[in-house]
Amino acid sequence: DPAGHTIHPALLDAALHPLAATAGTSDELRLPFAWTGVTVHATDATHLRVTLTTTANDITVQAWDPTGAPVATVNTLATRPIDPTTLHKSLGTGTRNSLFHLTWKPAETGTQAVEAVDLEEVDVHAAPADPEDQSPAAAHTTTEALLTHLQSWLAANEATERRLVVLTRRAVATGPAEDIHLAHAPLWGLVRTAQSENPGRIHVIDTDDPTETSFIAAALATGEPQLAHRHGQLLVPRLERAEDNGVLDVPESTWKLAPGSTGTIEAVTCRPTPEWDTALTSGQVRIDVRAIGLNFRDTLIALGMYPGEAPLGSEGAGIVTEVADDVTGVAVGDRVMGVFIEGAGAQTVTDHRLVTLMPEGWSYTTAAGVPVAFLTAYYALYDLADLQPGETLLLHAATGGVGSAALQLAQHTGADIYATAHPTKHHLLTA
Repeated sequence: DPAGHTIHPALLDAALHPLAATAGTSDELRLPFAWTGVTVHATDATHLRVTLTTTANDITVQAWDPTGAPVATVNTLATRPIDPTTLHKSLGTGTRNSLFHLTWKPAETGTQAVEAVDLEEVDVHAAPADPEDQSPAAAHTTTEALLTHLQSWLAANEATERRLVVLTRRAVATGPAEDIHLAHAPLWGLVRTAQSENPGRIHVIDTDDPTETSFIAAALATGEPQLAHRHGQLLVPRLERAEDNGVLDVPESTWKLAPGSTGTIEAVTCRPTPEWDTALTSGQVRIDVRAIGLNFRDTLIALGMYPGEAPLGSEGAGIVTEVADDVTGVAVGDRVMGVFIEGAGAQTVTDHRLVTLMPEGWSYTTAAGVPVAFLTAYYALYDLADLQPGETLLLHAATGGVGSAALQLAQHTGADIYATAHPTKHHLLTA
């Protein structure tokens, strides 16, 4: 927003860009670092005439508006040297490699450290919960019980050096194949809070075998406040850089999005599709895909929870690059949106009857998310229910994807609509 600034930061930044031209062929580049003696004479300037006077390591800045009235003066703008190759690295791999993820690594323990642990000074508390009860009520009950125990234990041992070990079961997942015990998952957040208030006194260990406790001495010997015990091995949580940077490895050949073998979002891959490189058959069109619509169905597919095999990205938008000889509804160069029955990647091949021209003024991202929601609503209202003007429609979850589409279609038809939505979304429904 241009309002609210004495000097707009983008305007001031642009005024300093000529400094880059003074670098010449030198290996050293100096960038602005510290301001001294800044005076603003006028505000709301939208154009600047600027003089930059450079010395060895400093710059003086004088700025006027186009009429010659002074806008700002900077007595000293100190610069600091930087290696241009460092900038290149930070703008490349370094910036993309700022993503971290949680991993579980084997804990390091020594025999002497284990022998030094005095279990007589340690209290162990196992959080009970029915492993089959995954209800919110079970989570509330278990969390409240542990909170009461923590409070009473801390009050009773305020003047002692005793330590407390809290044992949970499947409260955390140390790998993609592990399930979470919903009644125990909140306990780790509760214990971490108690740990921050009482450093070194409380440890939490998640175990896959609640009957086994012989690992407690080894766990305490690590000095780690949080551990997991899996198949006889102690694991500790660590943050690591995501080596793949969250970027898909895109093959040089034609490809499409496909779920991986581990049933996780991170395992989504690009599968080569040589079948799309063949000549089009009757009714087909080839599309240069610009945006893919992803919905909850795609999430289930990526997680391996969808019945049978199904493609990722079954709706989207793009530009027609080729049509079969018998296709007349769309032509090469048309901006289209629709259903991609075989999935999508950088391009796709689909039936011409499943795409339509994008409305004028729509972006590809807007168009990519429309087809499935509106086709689902249209099929339900007209093919199945044969909705007519003046009829009454009860529409649940009217602010969801299909719900909002059905609401608009029913309004267009002239139906009498009764709709529901969560209280936090009532304002969206009213709008």
